[in-house]
Amino acid sequence: MKSHIFGVLVAALFWTAAVPAATVSTIFTLDPATAAANRLTLSIGGGSADTDLSGTIDALIEIDFATGVISSLEFVGGGITTTDWLIASVPALGGASLETEGSTATADSTPPLTGVDPAGNFDATEHLILLTGGTTTARNVPLTDGPVETSLANTPIPGTGTGTLLATRSGDQFDLVLTMNINETLSLVDQDLNILGSVVAQGSITAIPEPAMSFALCGAVAGLCLTRRRRVS
Repeated sequence: MKSHIFGVLVAALFWTAAVPAATVSTIFTLDPATAAANRLTLSIGGGSADTDLSGTIDALIEIDFATGVISSLEFVGGGITTTDWLIASVPALGGASLETEGSTATADSTPPLTGVDPAGNFDATEHLILLTGGTTTARNVPLTDGPVETSLANTPIPGTGTGTLLATRSGDQFDLVLTMNINETLSLVDQDLNILGSVVAQGSITAIPEPAMSFALCGAVAGLCLTRRRRVS
């Protein structure tokens, strides 16, 4: 009986160790804004301005803990803010000014858990920054009686092209680097607003997953051992 129980314990531990892949949650923190990352250039009607992104992206990733290869990615939320921006004169709007204040955003994916290839590449069009707040105000627009305000809430800004998600082993964790380009055109005050830039963020996950299943199985087997000993005695 003892040898049988020992065999079950070894098999349980072996089975758990043989399944290294898991879906885990992580938080990506956006890098400080620079000309190359997390700074979006906004162009409309002959005028332009920049806005800087900051904050975090909540995500689920599927990773093979044995190799560090990531096979899926899903944005599930986050808290992102953008700096206020002003275009003092928009030629296409007769010299009207545009300014935006209080913009906030989260992150989402469609469909959930989109694929990542072994090289870390993914389809960026399946992931987006979703504006949750903010207002754009156009002032001195010809043939209007006053400022024209536009709410930015629920405005999606998807990625473009191919993004990358790379994992590098560092001691007891994997360091993650996420990169996604943006090149989107929205309609604002009857004009095309082009948004161009890159989102770059970093995160980390523990390299060895919590062995909850192993402990549970060990506990169950230990319980069997104690029960057997009590019955024998």
